[in-house]
Parts: sequence; C-alpha cells; structure tokens
Amino acid sequence: MHTADKPGKVRMKEGNQEKIDKVEQAQDKLKEAIEILEEAVGDDGHTRAYLIDQIKTLTSSDHEFLCGDFNCDKLMEQLREDDDDDEDHMGEGHTGDGGY
Repeated sequence: MHTADKPGKVRMKEGNQEKIDKVEQAQDKLKEAIEILEEAVGDDGHTRAYLIDQIKTLTSSDHEFLCGDFNCDKLMEQLREDDDDDEDHMGEGHTGDGGY
C-alpha cells in the first residue's frame, strides 16, 4: 500500500523540499490572514474563538492552546521525516515507495 493510500498521510517522493516551501508559503499567508482578521473584529470574542483561534491551531504549533491537531508545522515535519526515511533506505533495495 502506498503512503497516499493511508488516511492522513501525504504521498512522499523526491522533491519534498519544494512541498515544504509551499507549506511555508501557505503558513505565512495564514498568519497574515490571522492578523487581518484580528484587526477587523477587534474584541469580538465569538469570532476570535470560533474562527481566528481555529485558524491559529491549524497554522502552527506556536499558540496558547492545548491542542494536538495536525497543522502546517506537523505537515512540514512529516515531509522532512519521510525524506530522511527515504535517504536512510536508499541502497538497501529500497524502491522509493515508502515500503508500503
């Protein structure tokens, strides 16, 4: 089974640095969106709790909430680990399919 066939996994192959760069770009845009929304809503607690705080938890692990949700930081970490795994297995009959 390929990694892409597993729920919650992104298929990994060569070029993960390009994917990481794109996730970083998206993360930067999400952070910018958070700033714009915070300016727009001021002290509206409902909007902060149900929109802005949700975006914060998906954007990065750098927030004040107790939350283990999958987010951009974890996606980039997963991409880096998959690259490392691929490098570790090269030359050992590894076919590049993640061993699945």
